[in-house]
Amino acid sequence: MQITVTMERMLCAKPDTRWYFFRGLMGGDGAPETTVICKGSMGWQPGEMETLALIGDWTVYKGERQFQFRSAKLTLPLDPRSQLHYVCLRAHGIGISLEQAIWDARREDWRNLQRGEIRRMTDAAFDAFTKEARGFDANSEKAEIISWLENKGCSEGMAAAAYEAWGKDASGIVNANCYRLAELPGYSFRNVDEHVRRHFDIADDDPRRIRSAVVYAMDLETQDGSTAVNCWRHLAACQKLLPNIGDDLIVRSVREMKEEGDLHVFAELNMMALKRDYVNELIVAGYVASAVAAGADPAGVPDDDALAAGEPFTPDPSQLEAVRFAVAHKFAIVNGGAGVGKTTVIRMIVRGIREAFPHLGVRLCAPTGKAAARLKEASGIEATTIHVMLGAMGNGIFSAGPLDTAAVIVDESSMVDSALLAEILKRDPAKVVLVGDQAQLTPVGHGQPFHDIISLHPESIRTLTKCYRNTEAVFQAAAQIRNGNLPVRHAKSENEEWTVVAAPHPEEVQKLICGWAEEGVLDFSTDIVLCPKNGARGDDEKFQDATVNAFNEDLLEIDRRLRGTSDRGKFVRGDRLINTVNRAEAHVWNGTTGTVHAVDGDGGVWVELDVPFRDPATGEEKSEVLFDREMAKALRYAYALTVHKSQGSQYRKVVMAVLARDKFQLDRSLIYTGVTRTKEECVIVGDYAAFASGIAATRKKDSVLQCLALRDANQKGESEK
Repeated sequence: MQITVTMERMLCAKPDTRWYFFRGLMGGDGAPETTVICKGSMGWQPGEMETLALIGDWTVYKGERQFQFRSAKLTLPLDPRSQLHYVCLRAHGIGISLEQAIWDARREDWRNLQRGEIRRMTDAAFDAFTKEARGFDANSEKAEIISWLENKGCSEGMAAAAYEAWGKDASGIVNANCYRLAELPGYSFRNVDEHVRRHFDIADDDPRRIRSAVVYAMDLETQDGSTAVNCWRHLAACQKLLPNIGDDLIVRSVREMKEEGDLHVFAELNMMALKRDYVNELIVAGYVASAVAAGADPAGVPDDDALAAGEPFTPDPSQLEAVRFAVAHKFAIVNGGAGVGKTTVIRMIVRGIREAFPHLGVRLCAPTGKAAARLKEASGIEATTIHVMLGAMGNGIFSAGPLDTAAVIVDESSMVDSALLAEILKRDPAKVVLVGDQAQLTPVGHGQPFHDIISLHPESIRTLTKCYRNTEAVFQAAAQIRNGNLPVRHAKSENEEWTVVAAPHPEEVQKLICGWAEEGVLDFSTDIVLCPKNGARGDDEKFQDATVNAFNEDLLEIDRRLRGTSDRGKFVRGDRLINTVNRAEAHVWNGTTGTVHAVDGDGGVWVELDVPFRDPATGEEKSEVLFDREMAKALRYAYALTVHKSQGSQYRKVVMAVLARDKFQLDRSLIYTGVTRTKEECVIVGDYAAFASGIAATRKKDSVLQCLALRDANQKGESEK
């Protein structure tokens, strides 16, 4: 059935899954208004006072009648008088009589009403009226374009995403090449090929179709973060997508894309890469190669006593060697596991560079805000995120100029993908030092430059070997995992505790961890629950047990109950949150965490950040940020996180779910990374066999850096014959 509602208040929004739960009003225009709770999936997040036509069914949930919709459309009146009523209804300060006065004065031309034309209309009311009129026109254009796209075979979500990406140009872009829709986040060649292309009479062998399939096949083959793909494997993927197309047409398309620079092919290696990945890793390879060729700087390195001045203990030989090498060379990597004193080495490198090269400014940075704050706290030296250092402006745009008078030191470098490292290196820093742990997870994004450079340029690597926590329980467990061995099930040392708890089924893990939360064993301001994946909703609308989303739902309810909070709003004071989108203008980044301090009447959320930031305009440290209604769409609960999201952070206690169901996500680096997030206590909960097989499993990315090194080696071998 279909109902028409006006969205009054959003109760729960999950834009990543396009699932919304809101309170709306039915009726009006003479009919009695009634409140209705609506939930379901739609292509955009509805705004307050938007009128929606919902198709679905009435259900009863916990004794409350709700409307569960399957589709939604923005509904706008067509005749001028009804349009004026729609606008006035939403404009603060305009009642029925003032609405009639506007109509009497202007009739169909009501949009051109001038300030002061209606004498009893205040400036505030006029401003509200013009704002709503502009919004109506924008929504009219949006509704018209979305309707056109839907008539061309787009789903509601795809049409909304196209409008969000291209605005009023969406229809023109799609009309010229409907396969541009495959570029939208969450959509692909298959979506367009199966539902849209027939509306544009695109033949099976149309070059636009084949090109889109070639790119989609590359995306499929690089889902693991690889930046290079085997040509034969790519051809096989294309053949599955284009079963009625001859190989010659696919090969011709690849050759044309290669000639135009959209693809790069390493013919002698039977490997290929997309332009973005090839360019990024070519920048990385070029910088490292030139730095290695340059050798040591003749300026010299301060003596060991000067490097270690002020340190509370005498550095070990591996630390001193790493510091001397990093100070003397343009490029260096300092590699080492947990507890080997990497932060101490960073302090000494900074001291050495400042003494030997006083003309250089030292820039300390890390991939995440928490990692940068931890680096600053431990080193006593100002540190920022990489995005702040590069002047991130959003959408992959960075405003920072050359870094040729800077020595850049990057902590937690194993997290840095090829695109971000290329952004640093193409600014030609005077020196670069990458510090990290090779055993940790490779980046979420494309490439693994830290790991690749360690393999390809061992002459530029210095590894720290002495551990200063080797008697502690969690460190000993982590060291065993790092080496591919099973740790003991329980150990306790002076400062740390390690425990493995058997619970082979997801529902057991969920119940056990939530039970600990009920008992107050977990302090949500300092502790975290980690899982391999976020989890999806099942047919019953519930998330899979023992996933990030399932834990966040249950732990939020438990936390609010323990705090004595009865408020059922989406966000309330005391809730733990994580931001999932970079917001350069507000100095918050993907991965920034904090606690709700207050929620204002306009839908804004004040968040007390776990890690304060320094305002570049005033120089002051700020710990509170206002996420306005638009920014708040990117906030998620943070009682549980994926291991990837936790990287760069540390917690008092880590509770990690490990299950056989998640065997495709579990590997040694993921488990090791999760375990090393803890400061005091780590508890593994789940299937012991899955834990053991995860530690045994290792994964590898194929990369352009590897291909460049092999190509150069082959060419060198040929020239020496």
